[in-house]
Amino acid sequence: MSDEYDVGYGKPPKKAQFKPGQSGNPRGRPKKTQNFRTDLREELQAQVSVNEGGHVQTISRQRALIKRTIEKALKGDLRAAQMLVQWAGVYLADDQEALAQQPLTAEDFALLDHFGITRNTDAGGNNEDIDEGEINHE
Repeated sequence: MSDEYDVGYGKPPKKAQFKPGQSGNPRGRPKKTQNFRTDLREELQAQVSVNEGGHVQTISRQRALIKRTIEKALKGDLRAAQMLVQWAGVYLADDQEALAQQPLTAEDFALLDHFGITRNTDAGGNNEDIDEGEINHE
């Protein structure tokens, strides 16, 4: 009976079974393809050599792109300036909120007075937001 083998569901014939050490999937599982976000992140993090002020530095492509955009904006390129303002609005919004929470100094109040903008403070000394009706355009 040891020579006999029941062939059926889940029991292939001996000659059709995988031999020891042989894989049923010789090419293996296909590698996962990366999405655009991952490819872009990797490319922006790649290092590039930049000559800045006579010194060669190795910085990320992302930093090089930001530096180049700032240089163009400072030279009067309006598209570069618009891009910088847009980036600042998107990526530095948290910084602006943190700045809004800081109390104003005497110098800040002097600048507001100079431009005719009034700002109220509550009893605890906290600054309230500027109301549209309180801004004087002279």
